[in-house]
Amino acid sequence: RWGAMSGRGHLAALSRSLRCSEESSSASGRFLGPQALSCAFSPPKMMRTLLMSLVSCLVAINEARLINRCDLASVLRKEDLDGFEGYSLSDWLCLAFVESSFNLSKVNENADGSFDYGIFQINSHYWCNDYQSHSENICHEDCKGLAGVPGRE
Repeated sequence: RWGAMSGRGHLAALSRSLRCSEESSSASGRFLGPQALSCAFSPPKMMRTLLMSLVSCLVAINEARLINRCDLASVLRKEDLDGFEGYSLSDWLCLAFVESSFNLSKVNENADGSFDYGIFQINSHYWCNDYQSHSENICHEDCKGLAGVPGRE
């Protein structure tokens, strides 16, 4: 079994996702591809900023890892995301619940051959490279590295 990422691993993943969010702020407003959010999150800024929180808590992908709502809220609050771009912690928590049911290691294959990764279901077609599907790789990141798969960080 793969173990969970260490605290230092979480911080490294967050640092990578923060750099990526800065690069993506001027990129396309598409984030999750054709799978629209049902929490009424559709503004392009929200889609671009979600990557910031992508994998602050992601762990190994071989088994479902869940984070509880309060722990996720604590991480998001520590990273000053409450109120970021006008979105509350409730908005972020709703997104995590709708997209992954708080499953940090969720991977979903889409009809177009792209994959969605992690708690916010970051799409490989736009934001990271998973070496399985075409990717714009706007963030210049490895999807599995962001998801905490050993050997890919």
